Amino acid sequence: MSRLLDNVKSDYFKAINTLKPKKAAKTIMVYVENEDDIPFWRGIFDRYAPHLHFEISFPSYHLARGKEEVLKIQAGEYLLLCVDSDYDYLLQDATEVSKRINHDPYIFQTYTYSIENYKCYAESLKEVCVSSSLNDKEVFDLVGFIKLYSHLIYELFLYSYDFEKQKDNSFTRDDFSKVIKILEKVNINEQGKQAIEALVHSVNCQLMVLKTNNPDIRLNSIAQELEVLGVNQDNTYLFVKG
Repeated sequence: MSRLLDNVKSDYFKAINTLKPKKAAKTIMVYVENEDDIPFWRGIFDRYAPHLHFEISFPSYHLARGKEEVLKIQAGEYLLLCVDSDYDYLLQDATEVSKRINHDPYIFQTYTYSIENYKCYAESLKEVCVSSSLNDKEVFDLVGFIKLYSHLIYELFLYSYDFEKQKDNSFTRDDFSKVIKILEKVNINEQGKQAIEALVHSVNCQLMVLKTNNPDIRLNSIAQELEVLGVNQDNTYLFVKG
């Protein structure tokens, strides 16, 4: 399998293009992580590069899916790679993977944690609710709820990011995801009050543990570092897993 991946390079698709008629549009291959990513990236390329012809797929039906598999391939002018950022955009050059993703002009990333985070963009969700219910009467402040959720998880996210940057597995992304998960049913009649109260309890318990065990971590410095990259209390939900 590794030898097969080694041969999948931009030059291979460039050679295929040379076999086409001179007036034929060149085809640029685009590899994504899995099937669900195809329509997302198709929409991006159709909107911003409609004059080019892209063929979007994942490396092979016989190979494993996922970011790690895609990044085994060498990108180039005729072979683009599209991946979820996870924390790699925020980590910048802290790891070899983040360094490659952030500096390779032929690798496209989501910048948010994944494509699913865009699907949860607060303002667009409101439009989806109107379209699906055929009712524009607001009975639940969805935008306000997501903004509040984002504020509540922000401080804990700062810890999660810093632990990831320091390669400290004592508080992993999966641990963080479990803590910020909304377990209570969101009751729209009471504006999700119980769900928010349960989330506050879960987050505060974890914060107490982290602050006790890591008194030297300076959250203000971490917050300033992330603000430069566009992360703030209102949009933290776009950069988290889960």
